[in-house]
Amino acid sequence: AVVSTQSAHYGRGGANPAVYLKHTLTVREKKEDEDGPPASKVTRLAIGVEGGFSGGDKYEYESNYVVVVTSSDGSMTEHVFGDPVIVAIEGTALQVISYSSASEQEQSNQWEGDVRINSKHSDTLVQLDNGIKVKPGPWRCSVAGCDKTDNLWMNLSCGTVLCGRKYYDGTGGNNHAVDYYDRTKYPLAVKLGTITPQGADVYSYDEDDMVIDTNLRNHLKHFGIDMMDCVKTDKTMNELEIAANLNLKVEYDNILEAGVALQPLSGPGYLGLVNLGNTCYMNSVLQVLVNCVGPIGARYNTVPGCNPNDLSQQLRKLIHHVGNPGHYSFVGEGKPGQELGIRPVALKSVIGRGHPEFSSSRQQDAYEFLLHFLSLVVKEERKHPQTKWSNELLFQVEERIQCNASQKVCYRTREDFALSLPIPLERAENYEAARACENRKNALEKAGEKIKPEENIKYRVKLSACLNALTEAETIEDFLSPATKTQTTASKKLGLKTFPNYLVLHMQKFTLTANWQPKKLDVLIDVPDEL
Repeated sequence: AVVSTQSAHYGRGGANPAVYLKHTLTVREKKEDEDGPPASKVTRLAIGVEGGFSGGDKYEYESNYVVVVTSSDGSMTEHVFGDPVIVAIEGTALQVISYSSASEQEQSNQWEGDVRINSKHSDTLVQLDNGIKVKPGPWRCSVAGCDKTDNLWMNLSCGTVLCGRKYYDGTGGNNHAVDYYDRTKYPLAVKLGTITPQGADVYSYDEDDMVIDTNLRNHLKHFGIDMMDCVKTDKTMNELEIAANLNLKVEYDNILEAGVALQPLSGPGYLGLVNLGNTCYMNSVLQVLVNCVGPIGARYNTVPGCNPNDLSQQLRKLIHHVGNPGHYSFVGEGKPGQELGIRPVALKSVIGRGHPEFSSSRQQDAYEFLLHFLSLVVKEERKHPQTKWSNELLFQVEERIQCNASQKVCYRTREDFALSLPIPLERAENYEAARACENRKNALEKAGEKIKPEENIKYRVKLSACLNALTEAETIEDFLSPATKTQTTASKKLGLKTFPNYLVLHMQKFTLTANWQPKKLDVLIDVPDEL
């Protein structure tokens, strides 16, 4: 059930109408050629088309919305849209269907689609004085014989309501709106159901793009539509584009792993977080913290509410589902609405709010995200002291500086959540072989070639060597000594003054070349089970 909504009309009779998305399961008919010779070689990155990957689905699903009315005696009656019985609440039902959740709204806000420009027809559009007044929905395509009631566009020159383009998969409209433009050359059309006081989806057939109509309010008023009173009853083109990309991602995921049949895992300890688009850095950090850093789940049980803008409440929701994966971690059968894992969209929105990088959908650094996330957690712990767990990671670093002229020593202490370690390549166990391979790789790159993966030799550095490199004493040149008031040298050494319950290590895999260009080290770190 999407939402249960009750009108005054049905309320008087004790009936309760609700909108449901109904899936009808049918066995897919076997094609005549499926028992024939083996399929030809795959030549296209596509599914279910010639030269692509075969779908292989045993079942097909047909999905449509229905209104189910539950009477006071418990009996349920199903009604399709257009049924006179539900005409009084059909408009409300359409609003329920088109409603965007907090996560969908966040995706729409973050979606980096094409920037819409002001249409050149906004100030010069000619509107016919034909007396047409468009009533509130539901609407239907005005072409005789067309039964389309969604993806409808109203021409802003004459008020004619027509269906949109037919999509590549056969859904959408019947191209009546674009055919009408070819005959009349009336350029602008607005998508019905997307009109709100904030604006609407407007398409310019002349400019062949989604545009902004700067005079949309007056253009709609010409046909009796007050946009200040309108509510959204259909998906915007932005939301449809996001849904199409998510479906494309599912199809693309089906052909990864080079055709290897993977065994799905489910149950406690096997709950995944869905990649929301370059959010693997966030998912990795959250999985480590939630599953490894002590019993932090119980500390959020007493946080009340479910505000999408409250970090503690969103963390409580995530931790609850990770600890009780029965509703999310299961092996689905490809049915609509079933997927492995959960989508922490609202949590990402809270963490990234106001941050120029983490609020976007671009790739980010996991270490930088961890520090940003923990800084927010510390602030939240002031509001909810019972959730305090950041001290599980907190430790003190002590810096010891000794003046070589006076032999006097000073100590400085700072707190940190992660220990950043240098990687001394010169201490690699296979330094000579890896160095020779690196020189060969650089020579091949200059010639426009690449080394074969099986011939690549990576540096192998022990974690103990990285720790030693951090804690070894280093000499500071031109040190201004507070004791002698002169420039001399000093010795600096780092150490841990306190030790956390859980130590986070950050490996400095990026370095600067001789030309001051950043370079990522191609290195493996050998980490023992016990330090």
